[in-house]
Amino acid sequence: MFVVREAMKRGELGSVDIREAFDDATNLAIIEQEEAGVDVISDGEMRRFNFLVGFYDSIQGLEKIPWERQLGYPGPDMIDAFRATGDLSTPNGLGLPEELHYARTRTSKPLVTPLGGPVTFAFHINPGKVYGNKNDIAWAFAPLINAELKRAVEAGATHIQLDEPSAIDDFVPLPDFVELFNKCVAGLNATLDLHICFGNFMGRPAVAHRTYERADLPRPERRHHSS
Repeated sequence: MFVVREAMKRGELGSVDIREAFDDATNLAIIEQEEAGVDVISDGEMRRFNFLVGFYDSIQGLEKIPWERQLGYPGPDMIDAFRATGDLSTPNGLGLPEELHYARTRTSKPLVTPLGGPVTFAFHINPGKVYGNKNDIAWAFAPLINAELKRAVEAGATHIQLDEPSAIDDFVPLPDFVELFNKCVAGLNATLDLHICFGNFMGRPAVAHRTYERADLPRPERRHHSS
């Protein structure tokens, strides 16, 4: 899909070419999971630009921040990709029902419907003069995500997965993290899953020191045993 997306940027593909490429990629992802015997499958998120970035096109109240570095994978010096210019809104949704409708035509197996969580969305947005900080942005996203997930459930989604980074984060304390998740999934008639992403995305960790350990908890006393 990388080749297709690069061709799209250059304007070399028409709307039918793009649709067929995304359909073919989705079909292949579903077939491979079915052949592997996976019980609950996904559409491979093949219609998305990575798992998150493409959704920003559907969010009003943002402007793109031009990166000073354009070559290579977006690293820690390219975290703020957008700036808030107004109250965030998603008047036309984020497209989950549309993704689900196509996948449903290709398989009868249960499907997982994943979506980035409020912390993940807020991570890439500079608050500008609209929001006080990224924590405020995360809270602004919670009702938008909840509304989109409800649209997905109405369209037939039965298993919802919220994708978030490690809950040990600089701008969202752990209690807020839990509350944000609960607000995003409130009122959903579906099974729920929280995916905590703490790997090396594309081989590039965003921070140097990475640990699951809670810094605010006392460390257990080490006992020394004599031989």
